[in-house]
Amino acid sequence: MVEVEYSASWEEDSLRVSLRNKPSNRNYVVYLVVEEKLVSGTVIHTAAPVHMNGQLTFVPQSFFDREQEARQKFFGKVAEFNQRFSESAEPGPINPILTAIRPGDVLRTDTVVRVSALMKEHQPELFNQLLREPAQQDDAAEVKAAT
Repeated sequence: MVEVEYSASWEEDSLRVSLRNKPSNRNYVVYLVVEEKLVSGTVIHTAAPVHMNGQLTFVPQSFFDREQEARQKFFGKVAEFNQRFSESAEPGPINPILTAIRPGDVLRTDTVVRVSALMKEHQPELFNQLLREPAQQDDAAEVKAAT
């Protein structure tokens, strides 16, 4: 059997509940249930688990030692992964083609024309390659005519 002392106070829109147990009690969980009656007449029950700690639980030092070893091993693996698979590079010049596109623009005809003009100016080989694509021949003719 456990004994729980409680107190509750309601100030403005805050409900404060305090629970106290005896230090001689073992650890246990109390479910605090708040009942609210709404204007509509509906009753709501909100439950919150409250962990009550009484007696201290002994955790051997070896547990913390193994935890520290596991953390060091994990961070070592993360560092090894980063060293093996990440590449660093200095930022290059801004790509005028990619910066001309915004997410909302991808389906707009004027954006296609603007990007095509930029591609023709800055990457003519890519522009010519797109013009040679048979599946896009009709679209390419329209873009070429527009530019």
